[in-house]
Amino acid sequence: MINSGISLRPACAVVAALCVMSSAVWGGSVSAEHLLELAELGNAQAQYAFADRLAKGDGVEQSWQLAADWYLLAAEQGHPEAQHALGVLFMNGLGVARNERTAVGLFFRAAAQGHAQAEYCLGWAYAEGRGVRRNPRRAAFWFELAARRGHAEAQYRLGKSYFLGRGVRRDLERARLWLERAAAQQSDRAAEFLLCLRDHSRARVKMPADM
Repeated sequence: MINSGISLRPACAVVAALCVMSSAVWGGSVSAEHLLELAELGNAQAQYAFADRLAKGDGVEQSWQLAADWYLLAAEQGHPEAQHALGVLFMNGLGVARNERTAVGLFFRAAAQGHAQAEYCLGWAYAEGRGVRRNPRRAAFWFELAARRGHAEAQYRLGKSYFLGRGVRRDLERARLWLERAAAQQSDRAAEFLLCLRDHSRARVKMPADM
């Protein structure tokens, strides 16, 4: 599964994030050959898991293009993880021609099924103006949906939004609440921002917007 951050990372970082969900579901005990058999029979979860193996070269030759093909088959069956993963490939141009609007469409399909990382990716897209027109209010909306599902990066971005008054009414208490939740999940950026927030409260220190 492609993880929460979608900041157009290098391919190696995307590969590292891809393995999380398939490992959790299949436990690493199912061979690539057996996954392929199940995938060819139309099993959406197997299609998604086999795509992950292709993306990271686990037991098969690494291929972004073939990974995208199998993600697509699973996505067309409504598999939210595959929809999200394929969206990230389109956003990064890995195995497919880069198309940010297509990526956002896939994120919407996954988010409609309550997929927290897809919700975060929509927040990111609206915040950065990637595939959609930049819209801080919509960014905050999607960040909050993902944050309420426990997504640490979304909690950090939402806390930052409340501090800056970006897309939401400025609220230092809510900013602190969401930053603390993110920091509790080992978000270094949230912990650093909290320290600056405390300094700001004591001495009115200007906070850097790019943290």
